[in-house]
Amino acid sequence: MKEAGIPGRVLSLAEDSQQVEVQAGQTRLSLSIDRVSRKAPSRESPARLPSRTSIKSGAGPIPMELDLRGRRAEEVETELDSYLNDASLANLSEVRVVHGIGSGALRSIVRDFLASHPLVSNFRCAGQKEGGDGVTVIRL
Repeated sequence: MKEAGIPGRVLSLAEDSQQVEVQAGQTRLSLSIDRVSRKAPSRESPARLPSRTSIKSGAGPIPMELDLRGRRAEEVETELDSYLNDASLANLSEVRVVHGIGSGALRSIVRDFLASHPLVSNFRCAGQKEGGDGVTVIRL
């Protein structure tokens, strides 16, 4: 992270979508290209050091809940992926995504995306006192 100084290594770059796949420790992240910066190699044995990347987490602490209500379908996956990456880097073990009940389309997009996301251990529909069908609880 630019602010936190967490180093990572760029694995791939998709120029058409401006997305970068980064390895930070054991975690792989998909980030917007504007969220990474190249760190100059050390003067000590530059040939031995791999290219490093800093990951920008954004401003301030990561909230325990992401509210996606009112978002357009094409915005959801990018925003959710970014949030999960930030939550993982912040060592959050459980987060909530509020998608509302509505027609169920947003809930379906969220849960289909979570089913294949590498940072998601499991997820469930929130209990009635937690928001019910309008909220998904995610374990990272």
